[in-house]
Amino acid sequence: MVAAACALRVLGAGLHSFGFTVFFLPLSQDLDLNRTSTSLAFSLARAEGALEGPIVGHLLDRYGPKPIMLAAVLLMGVGYLLLAQVNNYAAFLLVYLGVISLSHAGGFMHAPMVLINTWFIRQRARAIAISSAAFGMGGVLLAPILSVIVQAWGWRWGAAAAGVLFLLIGIPLCLTIRRSPESMGLLPDGDEPVRAQMGADGVVLTPKSEINVTVAEAMRSFAFWGSVIAAGIRNGSYHALAVHFIPRIFLQDRFLDLNCGAITLRGLLLVAGLAEQQTDVAVSRDGSSVYVSNAISPVLPGGIATFQVVQ
Repeated sequence: MVAAACALRVLGAGLHSFGFTVFFLPLSQDLDLNRTSTSLAFSLARAEGALEGPIVGHLLDRYGPKPIMLAAVLLMGVGYLLLAQVNNYAAFLLVYLGVISLSHAGGFMHAPMVLINTWFIRQRARAIAISSAAFGMGGVLLAPILSVIVQAWGWRWGAAAAGVLFLLIGIPLCLTIRRSPESMGLLPDGDEPVRAQMGADGVVLTPKSEINVTVAEAMRSFAFWGSVIAAGIRNGSYHALAVHFIPRIFLQDRFLDLNCGAITLRGLLLVAGLAEQQTDVAVSRDGSSVYVSNAISPVLPGGIATFQVVQ
């Protein structure tokens, strides 16, 4: 399950999360858009993801991650094929917001996390860190390839290639997903069933179970709201940097071509991502301080943004 979730995150990150910045400049030029108009679509997509979060969470609780991930892959594939055909700003907004972005957050961000949390308890922090690292690796592995296609044949061929890859690779991966270990007669972490044992005083000893927190309890905790606020700051600063990175350095002639800019961006984000994952793993072992990882994370993309300004 970890391998399938990681592969889907690599696909979504490389072709969409990190890949959109490769399309930014050629798409803007082809449709005769200024950077403000193109950035608006990206900003609205992030707002859309925030609004759909509670709905996706309800669907994940009711139906499990598999149908959500499968629907997301289909919408992303069809959406990018449609994106290759748009000829005006209205059509671009309709396809990008109504098809592509509508499915990305739920299928490639929320669902893999739910899947991993369901399959692991003791090894949960390690599994989440691996999945998060896979997200960063998607930008390193796939985005440069996408930039080669865009530079050689144009952004429309790049969008079509992304759509085909989503369908050809994503659908088989989704079909391997199983909702929970219990649905296959297994236990989380691959544990063997534990039989009840009799204590010295004749009382039956039951194995310890995972501590569950209700929604109301989570909403009243500082750890929850600290994580929400810190993650919002981190994601806002990160996405603002990522979407404008290649257009900025390309227009300023910092690099010779689009490929070099894409590879440089992925290298910087990989270093920042690896540092972030180490922070996540370190603090995840202490449930009372889990929000610290999100509080530290904004420093990483903020540092890269500062570097760009100084340069």
